[in-house]
Amino acid sequence: MIDLIVIILSTQMLFAYDSAGAQVFQVPVAVGQAHHSTPVADTYIEQVVVFPWWHPTFGSKEGIPPRHKENAMGVAKVMMKDMGNIRIHSADQISTSLNGPRYMSSGCVRLRHEDMIELVHRIQGEVDWSKTDQWLTPNRRVRVKIRD
Repeated sequence: MIDLIVIILSTQMLFAYDSAGAQVFQVPVAVGQAHHSTPVADTYIEQVVVFPWWHPTFGSKEGIPPRHKENAMGVAKVMMKDMGNIRIHSADQISTSLNGPRYMSSGCVRLRHEDMIELVHRIQGEVDWSKTDQWLTPNRRVRVKIRD
């Protein structure tokens, strides 16, 4: 289980640390575009949602159901305290584009699906991936630091 997530915007990397301070996980991420930059923050995880609905930030107000090909939240989203619509989530769009600059979101931090599954496991432990729109509250505070 992890106690801290650090996201470095300049290198577009996510690092996770256990309670002893040892790095146990690292993955490349996509972050916000120049006109929708990912904010620097010190926060913590409030909830993890497995196969969530997606309510687009811009445009249509209609929700996109879980597991739908147009659902931008992917396999899971991590909701953080006082971060509004900024989430950590997986997305199809980055699965093959993590080899160069990855400024492509509207402020969210995006991971490949397989990396998101691993991150959720390290935050939450065992999860029933057969259920959709499953809201989970971590049993301990997992801090999130987003840095330039």
